[in-house]
Amino acid sequence: STTRGAPNPFFFFFLLFCSSESQKPHPLPARTVVSPPCSLRTSLTPHRFSSSHPLLISPSLPAPMATHHPPAATPFARLMAALVLVTVAAAAVGGCAGRSAVETHGRVYTHPVYLRSYSPPVYTGDYYENITAHGGDALEKQLEALISSNLTHISYKAVWKAFDTTDTQWSSCARGLVHDIYSEKCWTYGEDQCGNYKKEGDCYNREHSWPKSWWGGEDENKDAFTDMHHVFPSDGYVNGRRGNYPLGNVVRGSEVYVSSNGCRLGTCDTDLSLGKLTCFEPAPYMKGDLARVYFFMATRYMDEFDCCQVWSTNGADIRGWVEEQLRQWSNDDPVSEDEMKRNDLVYSIQYNRNPYVDHPEWVHRIPNYGDNSSSSSLHAPRPRPRPTL
Repeated sequence: STTRGAPNPFFFFFLLFCSSESQKPHPLPARTVVSPPCSLRTSLTPHRFSSSHPLLISPSLPAPMATHHPPAATPFARLMAALVLVTVAAAAVGGCAGRSAVETHGRVYTHPVYLRSYSPPVYTGDYYENITAHGGDALEKQLEALISSNLTHISYKAVWKAFDTTDTQWSSCARGLVHDIYSEKCWTYGEDQCGNYKKEGDCYNREHSWPKSWWGGEDENKDAFTDMHHVFPSDGYVNGRRGNYPLGNVVRGSEVYVSSNGCRLGTCDTDLSLGKLTCFEPAPYMKGDLARVYFFMATRYMDEFDCCQVWSTNGADIRGWVEEQLRQWSNDDPVSEDEMKRNDLVYSIQYNRNPYVDHPEWVHRIPNYGDNSSSSSLHAPRPRPRPTL
């Protein structure tokens, strides 16, 4: 696919001035198709496109030629054309600046807009060549067996080093800087590790996106403790604010904290029968990524997590109200090249892949990733924020 840039403004001036010099018939296209200066996907939330994987644009077929008698261009028409061109140029500069604003509580947070293609990258390897099931429990069991075998376990200390491989090649950060899932910060590897922190932007740490308290931590499962498919670099302060609250949509206006890239902490937008729960809502361009991480965790550890019953999970089972939101996120925020690239790099370290990144269609072929019950009848303690370290 190709992305066509903005037309050269001198072309319009050339047409205007030449049209007044001659009234001879000119064979011009019956219609002229002008590409916009930026190819942006219109959406209520920002989505991410990789600059190396541009929006697919179907080129217009050549239009039939027609005899055309252009009218003479008056000085006023030329002036108006110049004003239009200046306006278009200004819009192009502003529209391509690569940033968007999220307004909350009267404040405006700017964060990168990552344009994402309609067609996700296609996995072409042979990792899944022995998967024969087409859906349901059979498919999930085959995937579990595959992604749980022939693994390389790394230490928790080695996770820091792994970030230098898995998270320094995102299109939103300069090459070599560490991408953050909870803020717009791009970190310097080896220099910005936490440490102590007092505010957002101080340092980054190792975030278990499926919190340790949901399965018991390292003592219960060492593989999950350092599984790079769900361990990400994240701002230490925002990570602490997230704590072990479940992921979910937050009621607008209830936020108690909003991070620089649009993550929200506030009241869960869910069935009131669950009570008034607190949720952590990721930035829109990370929702699909984290949803597919959760589907991976539910499949990978389905026969290993014995602990714990919390509001969003029961062992490796995802509660129905959370799963419904995650499925929507996965659908709304499709796989990007950044996500696919990280999957490749994690595979280079621990030798398993996230099948829901390589084959996002499998998400819909598995009917559920848990018991699909609410947590209201469990009388489990409400999630508590992790202490600041």
